[in-house]
Amino acid sequence: MGGIGVVAVLLLIGLASIIKDRATQTESTSVAGAAASTSNTPSATAGDPLAEAGVVPVISATPSASRTPPPAVAEPAAASADAR
Repeated sequence: MGGIGVVAVLLLIGLASIIKDRATQTESTSVAGAAASTSNTPSATAGDPLAEAGVVPVISATPSASRTPPPAVAEPAAASADAR
């Protein structure tokens, strides 16, 4: 059992070495300003995305006078003293 533990530790050390080498290689070959190419400030022409997609509902300029009232909610019947 001791031999399996030693082999496992050696494999983990080898894996860590490979990860470190790849990270160093990637860091040295990457462009310094590559991540700074996008800006987080909104552009001056940014408008309503729904309007740009054409999903804006048509709303009349004058409100309609014939609005229907919401339906009346029936109140529950009062419990009588005899029902107990």
